[in-house]
Amino acid sequence: MAYGAAERVGATVTVIRVREPPNDDSSAYLESAVQRFTDTAPTQTLMLDGPPAERLLEASAGSDTTLCLATHGRSGLSRIVLGSVADEIVRRSVRPVIVVGPRGAATPLQSERARMIVCTDGSPAAAPVLPATAEFAAELDLTCSVVQVAAQDEDVSLDDLPPVRPHYERALLHNADACEYLASMGIAAEPIVLRGDPARAIAHRATLEHASFIAVATHGRSGLTRATLGSTASDIVRRAPCPVFVARTDQGHSS
Repeated sequence: MAYGAAERVGATVTVIRVREPPNDDSSAYLESAVQRFTDTAPTQTLMLDGPPAERLLEASAGSDTTLCLATHGRSGLSRIVLGSVADEIVRRSVRPVIVVGPRGAATPLQSERARMIVCTDGSPAAAPVLPATAEFAAELDLTCSVVQVAAQDEDVSLDDLPPVRPHYERALLHNADACEYLASMGIAAEPIVLRGDPARAIAHRATLEHASFIAVATHGRSGLTRATLGSTASDIVRRAPCPVFVARTDQGHSS
């Protein structure tokens, strides 16, 4: 995934391994792991020692850098990325982070139909995912589906005035507004409203669309433990068939 994105925008890939303990000599593994991709994009490798989250945040501090974490591969960071390390990185990073879960196969980005699922719940807390998504989608020339998982409509008495607008209708209207915003940024988007468990429904939709990314906002400084979807961001990462673009709702204010 990182190489597909880098090739699309002409970026350099830095492959990082944080050694714990520091005497873990895995430089040969790191070099062999990237060997088959070096013709795709310029590549450099970096071995660091110390606390993984701290070192990765330091290494990705550049304003034009996107940090990508994967759960696959050897033990160490890859083994615990959905635990404390990834949670701390998402909570503290001033930029969105891409997390690839256990089912997150990379979808080729060479296709003109490369697509991103943009998740929202209609709340103000989810709003920051739109500008962050617009920037990312524009860079990679992605089209978007703005997806909201609507709750079941409540029972409404005939005596209630004014009548309660059904959840589905409210979700559709909000998604249409989000699509208009993305369109104003030059990004084609369509509104979609789903039912059911948020993480399952989103992952299923991403599978149907052969999505290259899912974009999700997290609440404040909660890392992966809370999402603006009535579900946890970690649930979405675990079920997602593609990488997940995680945008914090208070980006720019690290804890």
